[in-house]
Amino acid sequence: MKQFRFIALVIFLLLVIAVLMLCGLYFLFSKPQHIKAQTTAKKTQTIVLDCGHGGPDGGAVGADGTLEKDINLSLGFALREILLQNGYTVVMTRETDDFICDDHSASLREQNVSDLHNRLKIAESYPDSVFISLHMNNFSQKQYWGSQLFYSPNHPNSRVLAEAIRSRLVQSVQKGNERALKQMDSSVYIIYRATHPALLLECGFMSNQKELNRFKDKKYRSNFAFAVFLGINDYLTGENDGEKQH
Repeated sequence: MKQFRFIALVIFLLLVIAVLMLCGLYFLFSKPQHIKAQTTAKKTQTIVLDCGHGGPDGGAVGADGTLEKDINLSLGFALREILLQNGYTVVMTRETDDFICDDHSASLREQNVSDLHNRLKIAESYPDSVFISLHMNNFSQKQYWGSQLFYSPNHPNSRVLAEAIRSRLVQSVQKGNERALKQMDSSVYIIYRATHPALLLECGFMSNQKELNRFKDKKYRSNFAFAVFLGINDYLTGENDGEKQH
């Protein structure tokens, strides 16, 4: 009799374990599908990534000789990879260390002007897109740090997109950064003239060696890019619908 009770208890325990394992498997495999449904809810737009400078225009230069154009391109590749992995369409204005100027441009100034015009042309050729230009900041005083976003004045959603990215950056990789959003003036040709949601992201300061060292680290660039992706995703999936103006 005792042996029968022992066998019954073992069977009961095995059934309980089996039920718990099935519940765990259901949770494990159903959760990613839920996340995927959230992140693909409104993916109808193309993201145009503009990695600032390139070719003969190196941008800002760090004290250790690091060129801004290289940091910008590395960040662009990191962000593109994450966006593609999550099902977005991505266009980059440049993927190499080059200007994208017309062949007939002779002087460096002509090449620079042509390069800016062509970058804007790429952005404007995708009517249902958002445009993000990646740069690094620079200042004579070395203590300044942190990203800052400048949004286009031509589309009301530019500010909404900028706020979504700013919020994610502060939450994840730049806690304590209190830099406010700013509307772009005419000093930056592309953002000032863009007709779709557009912004310039000054990711950090080349002049702050501690911050520059972070951006030279692949892991930090990946974490930074992921925070930017989350902000873009918040905007495109409707997390900011309460603020969006259509």
